Amino acid sequence: MACATAAEGALSAFDPERAIPGANPSVTIRVAEAIRTVELSWAEAVAIIQAVCVQLESGRMPPAIGDLRICAAGLVTFPSGGLIDEDVAIQLTARLLARLLGDGPWPLELCTALERAQTAPMRFGSVRGFGTWFTCVPAGGGAALLAAYVRCVVVSLDGRA
Repeated sequence: MACATAAEGALSAFDPERAIPGANPSVTIRVAEAIRTVELSWAEAVAIIQAVCVQLESGRMPPAIGDLRICAAGLVTFPSGGLIDEDVAIQLTARLLARLLGDGPWPLELCTALERAQTAPMRFGSVRGFGTWFTCVPAGGGAALLAAYVRCVVVSLDGRA
């Protein structure tokens, strides 16, 4: 149960009440555009998926990569999707993770989760269960990791202007 506790702790990092203090919430980036400027690390990709898994209601379609936004505080936002079977939602969330990851190498934990999500998605129980599978982003670290990513993208874009 220690793994489940660690994963639940990691998912709690995306509670809006735990946003990064002092961050300007009006600074928001679109993930699809940002990854053209600054590639995501595998840990940042997992942090985004964990945030999606926390917010996605059961039986709802996960967002497309073009619908994902991250604010300066490291919080991920996206519009609510249509209704869908839970097993398909898990598979689509795994495909979103694969798109965010791009070309490897990735930790074995990610490869295993992506394979299981495609072949036996209900082993995770739900999209939230899929998100708790990943313990590689430390509890409380997801929002901070994504806030740092947003700062990196903003600095990179400012340097091009």
